[in-house]
Amino acid sequence: MSGFNGIEGDVNAPGEIPIWMAVLYFIVVGGVYVAALATKKMKFSTLDLVYIGIGGALSVVLEFYVGPIFSRAIPKIPGLDISFGLRLFMVSIFAAIIRKPGAAAAMLALFDILGDIFHYGFGGEPIYLIYEAFTYGFFIDLVTFLSGNHLFGIGMKKMSASKTLLAGFFPAAARFSTVTISEEEEQKDLSWVPLVIVQAIVIGILVSTADPIFYDGFFNPFLYGGVVTWSALIFKFVSYIPWNVITVFLAGIVARRVAKVLG
Repeated sequence: MSGFNGIEGDVNAPGEIPIWMAVLYFIVVGGVYVAALATKKMKFSTLDLVYIGIGGALSVVLEFYVGPIFSRAIPKIPGLDISFGLRLFMVSIFAAIIRKPGAAAAMLALFDILGDIFHYGFGGEPIYLIYEAFTYGFFIDLVTFLSGNHLFGIGMKKMSASKTLLAGFFPAAARFSTVTISEEEEQKDLSWVPLVIVQAIVIGILVSTADPIFYDGFFNPFLYGGVVTWSALIFKFVSYIPWNVITVFLAGIVARRVAKVLG
């Protein structure tokens, strides 16, 4: 029998991730965001909030209305989810433009709320909101934080490709070497490419864990008593990675162009 809001609360399904592990993860991630808010590390301007609203709303449009059109036209390929890819593409772009940890989680939370209003309904909430914000959103925010708020190298000082890559994960490295280039040279500058590739790989791998590991491995059995088959989960995880990496890489290229136009 279903419990609160359609949540069965099954914690004994065969193969299900132990509830203490899931609870510990979400407590830690939630604590990170609370600490960031308390220390004003996650302070958004009015413009940031506008971008978050646009990014969240466009993600809903792409996932539920545009994605299905392409999905019907493209043959099924393991790991390729057009609708999710469009959402990941849009959230990654706006997270890079906003350049503040918490932006991705906020967009995914808004996506969940709007998705419930226009598509799913509110059954299973607030579990889905927590899942969206603290998995997909957190993974993008984590890389944003590690980059010193320079996701895809946006806003970073000009450096060699190797030092740009290093500064993308160890921001202090940016203090030790900078170069000055002319506007013409900047048009041909590709020092950011290795960083975008590596950040796309990291984000792509991380977000690929959310659906098979977090949802299929815990939330599906917890909410609905679903069966956990780890061989299928591992296959899904591996098959998602290349498509998610490609999606984030393309988002990085577009985000850099958009950021340049916005100044």
